[in-house]
Amino acid sequence: MKTRRWIRRLLMIIGVLVMGVQFGLLTVHAADESQSQIGFTVEPIIPDNQIDKDATYYHLAVEPNKEQEISIKVKSLAKEAVTVDIGVTNAVTSTSGVIDYGQEKPVLDESLKVPLTTMVSVSKDEEHVTVQNFEEKTVKITIHPPKEDFSGIKLGALTFMKAEDENAKKRAGISNRYGYKVGLILSEDRTTYNEGADLKLKKIQPGLDNGMKMININFQNPEPKILPKLKIEAKMTKKGSKEVLKEHELTDRSLAPNSNYNFGVPWGMDPITPGDYTMHIVAQSGDKTWKWDENFTISAADADKVNKKSVNKYTLSKKILALIITILVLNSILLMLRLTKYRWQKNSTIDEVPVIIKKKKRKIKDK
Repeated sequence: MKTRRWIRRLLMIIGVLVMGVQFGLLTVHAADESQSQIGFTVEPIIPDNQIDKDATYYHLAVEPNKEQEISIKVKSLAKEAVTVDIGVTNAVTSTSGVIDYGQEKPVLDESLKVPLTTMVSVSKDEEHVTVQNFEEKTVKITIHPPKEDFSGIKLGALTFMKAEDENAKKRAGISNRYGYKVGLILSEDRTTYNEGADLKLKKIQPGLDNGMKMININFQNPEPKILPKLKIEAKMTKKGSKEVLKEHELTDRSLAPNSNYNFGVPWGMDPITPGDYTMHIVAQSGDKTWKWDENFTISAADADKVNKKSVNKYTLSKKILALIITILVLNSILLMLRLTKYRWQKNSTIDEVPVIIKKKKRKIKDK
């Protein structure tokens, strides 16, 4: 009996250890670097042609073919020298549905004919500025609007990023950039920049977002205005059916001028299946509403391509399969041991029941 108990406990310990090793791999540790390690700060010098006098970013009224210089201070926060890389970026819409000023080489929408980066430049000798021992330097930025006038706004940012330590980068194998972005809006007609935008539906197709299967609805804001506080609801059905297969909703999104945005409807763990579908969409921004009931087809080739590259899918590696089999075998053995013990205890209990023999009483006759 002691041997059986010892075997049962050993099997249970082995099962716990096997499961512990597997789930222990899910532990993740992360650390963030504080802003104090950037080593510098920036201060815009606002010029007279600033439209919004209360803004801490640049919102400038410009004229066709009239060049202008603006200045910005770069201040050291420590004795040690720090080199600052200075550049210009165009504003685009990120996959999260917010205006992104940080992409160095974004894919620009076809409606953006003259990007901000073609109108703003940093001189070669000021693309990399070194400040040290609480030093302050003033950097000049040149704005040169094209001869042809433009409507609406050109939106982007001036970027001031701490130069990377190449040796540290090689040792770590990753790239971390820290710094500041100063918004830059250029306008010729001085109209309100967050009114008058539009929303167009371009295409619907399966895709991936961080390895997750999505049905991407590509929207476009073709106007040189920001589309603010956008709410989007999307419901997907089989073509000709009313049953909702997938749905998603997002609120408080913002689209950059002349940009496009992939609104992703999560598919989930199941493989994407080819077929004919309909996407029912309602979008709202302010007093504007857009509606679509758009038919689209997912081909077998597109579904297979996305399913193979996806990370959220039902797949079992050999190690996971071996682990599952081991746990099932251990559970089966434990169950058998319990049943055996139960039967043994039952039989023992029956054998120990005393047998009561009733004897008939004899009647004694008086002689």
